[in-house]
Amino acid sequence: MSDSLIIMILLNLSGGTQDACSYFLRDHVFANAQTGNIVLMGCYLISEDLRDSIRYFLPVFCFALGVLTACFIRSKCRHTGKIHWRHLVLVMEILLLFVVGFLPPQVNWLANALTSFACAMQVQSFRTVSGSAYASTMCIGNLRSGMDHLYRFITGKKKEEGKTAAIYLTAITSFAIGAACGGHLTTYFSYRTIWISCGILILCFLLMLIEEEEDLEVLEKKERKELQAEKNLVKKRTRRASGGKTSDERNRKRISAKNFQRISTEIFKTRRTTVQTAALLIFISYF
Repeated sequence: MSDSLIIMILLNLSGGTQDACSYFLRDHVFANAQTGNIVLMGCYLISEDLRDSIRYFLPVFCFALGVLTACFIRSKCRHTGKIHWRHLVLVMEILLLFVVGFLPPQVNWLANALTSFACAMQVQSFRTVSGSAYASTMCIGNLRSGMDHLYRFITGKKKEEGKTAAIYLTAITSFAIGAACGGHLTTYFSYRTIWISCGILILCFLLMLIEEEEDLEVLEKKERKELQAEKNLVKKRTRRASGGKTSDERNRKRISAKNFQRISTEIFKTRRTTVQTAALLIFISYF
């Protein structure tokens, strides 16, 4: 369920809302687009404006910490069986963004840091939709992949490429809608606008929770197929190592070899007895 189209759309709506809130309400800092923050940090740094350069450095640093945290949660909670690790990531993200809605403008640096941290966990945890890689909090990668698949669809006339291109364009559109709505609603709800993103993430959590059992069945089937494929591969390698012969054929070969050895021994014994008899007759006839 985590890689379904509906989850992808909701996550992109949430990502667009987060970016709009951080930019319009929190000192024009991007919560998601760290490339922009790095550019502005470099510009202020070269201008010897240390304060503003740190203001743009903090979101980048917290974004990196968020990615590491998501990786840690995945490694520790992936095989617990109690709760899916992506559910835990969503809960943490919802709580962080809920806290951000209470922070006053005097601590915008903290609000941007927490938002970037939450955004990083989201983009690290949800990376595929229908088998294709995507980003739920930024557009440049989705735009590149979408145009790549669109070109293949136009030149190769492959329906699969067209469907994949449509998925990427849907991701970009949903992000733009989230950013537009989030930016417009800041006029009415101010710093509480970020709670709209919390509501969208709660909906994602519930949808994933409802479909969790079906996902587990699919994963079990996939694991069984992979296990069967591994067994077949081991059998093939065993046959190749034995020269392509089956166990029955090898047994028959051993039996044939033993029979041949036994017959050869009997023939040799018979010939030796015949020679000895002939020699004895010649000796007797001589005397």
